[in-house]
Amino acid sequence: ARAGPPSTLLYGKEGSGHFLHISDIHFDPFYNASIGKGCFCNELWQQTTWCGSQSERCNGQNCADSGTLNKFGQRGCDSSVHLLHAALDAAARRAPPGGYDWVLITGDYTRHYITRLNYHDHQGVVRHAIQQVTAAVKQHFPDTRVHHNLGHLLFALGNDDFGENYDNGELIPNRKDTMNHWFASLDFMFEPQADATGASPDGGILDEEHNFAEGGYFMRRLSGELYLISLNTVIYSTAHRWSQPVPEDPFGQLRWLDEALHWLRRRSSSGRGAAKAMIVGHIPPTLDHFSFKAEWLDQFVVAYTQVIDQYADVVAAQLFAHLHQDTFRFMPSNRVEYPIFLVGAVSPIFENNPSFRVWSYKGAQLLDFTVYGAELDRHGPQDSLEFEERYSARSAYGLESLAADEWRTKVATPLLHNDSLWLRYIDNLWLRTSGKERAGFLGSRDFRIRAACAFEHLQSISFLECVESHNHTGDALHA
Repeated sequence: ARAGPPSTLLYGKEGSGHFLHISDIHFDPFYNASIGKGCFCNELWQQTTWCGSQSERCNGQNCADSGTLNKFGQRGCDSSVHLLHAALDAAARRAPPGGYDWVLITGDYTRHYITRLNYHDHQGVVRHAIQQVTAAVKQHFPDTRVHHNLGHLLFALGNDDFGENYDNGELIPNRKDTMNHWFASLDFMFEPQADATGASPDGGILDEEHNFAEGGYFMRRLSGELYLISLNTVIYSTAHRWSQPVPEDPFGQLRWLDEALHWLRRRSSSGRGAAKAMIVGHIPPTLDHFSFKAEWLDQFVVAYTQVIDQYADVVAAQLFAHLHQDTFRFMPSNRVEYPIFLVGAVSPIFENNPSFRVWSYKGAQLLDFTVYGAELDRHGPQDSLEFEERYSARSAYGLESLAADEWRTKVATPLLHNDSLWLRYIDNLWLRTSGKERAGFLGSRDFRIRAACAFEHLQSISFLECVESHNHTGDALHA
């Protein structure tokens, strides 16, 4: 495997000004290229209970020899070990001089549908898959700090990074402490940070392992001017199955976020140097981009956006994932300088092509991002999988910066009436330039209006009002 160049970023010194962002890997250690998506590219014996309820499509006759024999993966299934290493190898080859300053993973290390498998210890299967992914990342980037939206690299956990989908285990019977046992079991994801936060009188905020074990969130210093705040957003999801009345502030995370941003503001005003937060999470506080349903419960969207608005001066960026699409969303307040950015996926399960993103930054400001994608052969095997540059944000959309005003005036607003811009956006959304699914979305007036409204509205009620307004005025007639 190819290893990327060592990072030149040291505490107090300038790095390359680039970091790698990779997400929704959904590694499936059971992937079988000879079996198609109807059986989720897994052998029948591994999922007999589930297949018994899906007998029309998931049986021995339908599963056998139904795949494309593509070792890198099939659309409709999750990532094989070959796809995982192809993406990491390509990212290593694309590293700038001096290497990436860090690697950011925004969750969903593990395959979908883990409970379909005939294993009693689903948590053990998930934990082992996360270990395999983190080991692969360190193999390709041995000298680069990794941040998970979850734990060892820069990271955050995704909804599939639990024993059951969207299950944080928020209620542990008879527990005598505040530790969440699932989060605590992932302590292998944290590695010593030789140049990182260090001792601090505010160490409660910066105590990564304690905060992560308690609620799946943590804060880490990235550079002299930039801190990472990694949030557990799965707990806010509309798909989370609560076993008790929904609390006002699960795991005390919103209170902690308020304290962390307040600490950054005090630090900046005390003469210790300006500092901002790059906030990352897996599930975004937005509507999805297929059916346009809410991803978070409304009360948490309101609470989160209020905190961000209050501390907009110390928020450098908000980076999320989960949708498997390259897109963006605006915050309700114009005090927040940048949009919420949503990154695409390595897994091709939703008919997308696999991708990763490289960000450029200076100080605490994000300057641009470049997306690299690979084309999976839908019909047969391929000897190699090449990730090529697909687009950079500023050149693709003619932006002078990544500020929200630029995205609004040059992308979101004209998208309804500019057909060439709409085509460019659709091609970048899933990194597809052909196929019946893409053609359906491209030609859908309803999808175009809904996409435009979803940029501006994070909650369902205002989103539906926006859609109704555009339908009434006859917008997007060129679609």
